[in-house]
Amino acid sequence: MQVKSTLLGLSLLLNAYLGWQLSQLSPALQPADSTLTPKVPQARPIRAKDSDTPAAVAQAQQAFEQARYEQALVSLLQARQTHPDITQRYAQQWWQWIDTQRMQARQTQLFAQLALVQGYLRADPQALTAQRLEILLYQSLGQPDEALTRLLIAYRRNPHYTEWQTLVDTLLVPRLVALSQQQQWHELLTLAAPWYDEKPQMLPLLIHQVEAHLALLQPAEALFLIAQADHTLRHHQKTEALYQRAQALQQGVTHVPLRRLGSHFVLEARLAGTTIELMIDTGASVTSLTQQQFATLAQAVDYLDTRTVSTANGLANVEFYQSEQMQIGDQVRGPMQFAVMNEMRAGPGLLGMNFLRHFDFDIDQQNAVLILRPRSHN
Repeated sequence: MQVKSTLLGLSLLLNAYLGWQLSQLSPALQPADSTLTPKVPQARPIRAKDSDTPAAVAQAQQAFEQARYEQALVSLLQARQTHPDITQRYAQQWWQWIDTQRMQARQTQLFAQLALVQGYLRADPQALTAQRLEILLYQSLGQPDEALTRLLIAYRRNPHYTEWQTLVDTLLVPRLVALSQQQQWHELLTLAAPWYDEKPQMLPLLIHQVEAHLALLQPAEALFLIAQADHTLRHHQKTEALYQRAQALQQGVTHVPLRRLGSHFVLEARLAGTTIELMIDTGASVTSLTQQQFATLAQAVDYLDTRTVSTANGLANVEFYQSEQMQIGDQVRGPMQFAVMNEMRAGPGLLGMNFLRHFDFDIDQQNAVLILRPRSHN
């Protein structure tokens, strides 16, 4: 009996000791109560010992873990006045956590986190990690141009920080590609010009600017940019090809890439705000669109009349319309009449002589290129 009493006493003492130890653990390590509402994800920084952690830092950390970012910022900046090293360490851990979860965060969370980062930057404008996070948050919020503006400012302050080059590659180049695909040439030039002043050795900046000037029918500006580039960029394969295009455009000659379709050639044209495919047909007097192409036109066109014309299937009544202009390559002509085919089918329309008659033209079949030389009376 005495042995049992002794063992029982030791068991009670051990349970009491373990309970006390558990109460001393960080709340993040204590067993979760399944009846409580789940908390927001926590940053889980590497904590200093409780006795070494300033009260304001502890308050800031608690507010941050509860997503009360405004209070977290106030407490952290208060602690920064007397404990700059500790607050800097906590801030770095906050930025790291926000960065890892920003792709899954809601927009309201991103705005709140952006305000937190910007508030910290007002107190410590040289904090590189916070600057980087501010840029990435703007990108996550769908504001790529604002992100690149902030990146440019940061790059000018500290051009040797390697992370800026990484962001240039991951943010600037894809943005230039997107603007080029969307044919937003003026926006592209506005974005690229200040960056080119800072990074004149960057090939994508040169290439996209030259392409934009060519699309805007500005060969002189394109040639000037190429002439100002260094020897390596000037003699790059892409630059030399653009140089030839710019010279040809300045002389009024346009080279239009073609796509083979059986024994025929297809090119891209711009009509009524829409890019369409047309098959070259020197036997057609008027350009024709399929009904599917006509339905996709982004801008209004004028209905002219309905005419009886001879087609491969016999006589047919065909509607004729007129657009302000049509563009192929760098060449624009207008007003431009076109017909709409009756049959419903996919595929290209027909490029007729009402556009081609303005040019002396050749088809370079080997290189799949249409060469357009404007006639003098045009």
